[in-house]
Amino acid sequence: MLLNSAAKTIHDNLDRIQALGVKLLESQPEDTLTVILEDIDIDQWQSFFESWFLNFPSRFAVAVQDHGESPDISNRIFRMERWKVFMDSGGHLEDLVYQQPPEGLTRMKAVAGTLGEKVILMDTGSAAICGMLEDSVVASQHKQGAILINLGNSHTLIALVQNSRLLGLCEHHTSKLTPAKLAILIDKLVAGSLTHQEVFDDQGHGVALAKDFSGLSCSPLIAVSGPKRNLCESLPYYHAVPHGDMMLAGCFGLLKMGRKVGFIP
Repeated sequence: MLLNSAAKTIHDNLDRIQALGVKLLESQPEDTLTVILEDIDIDQWQSFFESWFLNFPSRFAVAVQDHGESPDISNRIFRMERWKVFMDSGGHLEDLVYQQPPEGLTRMKAVAGTLGEKVILMDTGSAAICGMLEDSVVASQHKQGAILINLGNSHTLIALVQNSRLLGLCEHHTSKLTPAKLAILIDKLVAGSLTHQEVFDDQGHGVALAKDFSGLSCSPLIAVSGPKRNLCESLPYYHAVPHGDMMLAGCFGLLKMGRKVGFIP
């Protein structure tokens, strides 16, 4: 089990790893160093809290981008298929927070293994979208439909949300986007005509639409957060600032959903 976990930090398919010339051994040879790869270094965080005379938390809320375990197909396809299943099952945003990560979400499971039972987990994209709903303008207008965009340094998520339901989603790599291309993606997503293949072929993650979504009949609010939000400067967008700080949208999303499921008082 530990052997597989270590190897899969390179690729989910063990045969492909060995084809690269990597040797998988059942035990650690003598005179070698152990390198631990993990998202959370508990000892380091405990030392940090102690240096500031703070009590170490007993509960945690963590967001990671988890492409999922996909040994045989592109993990971009695997990720978008999960989004599609979620939306076809109702797409309710409160179902995007986990205390027990679903099967296949190995990065979330690794974080849960490090922190134990007192943790809730979300995808970084989900956390950002839920956090943007903490902005008063977004909160007042999303019931009729809103486009919520998180323009990160590496990844961009464009979500179509209506009355706390996710109806459509496009994920792309930010480096592949221009203001003109972003405007086209938004228009097509609103119309329900954006396809997974066109985004996937452009080296993005892809697109997922709810089975009952065929486009919005109104012009939605376009709300934006994230460090690369200048890509939207030519669009009629609203600069979302939940609780006054758009760079903490994901953190506010974790808190919002943690309270919703009763994990956070």
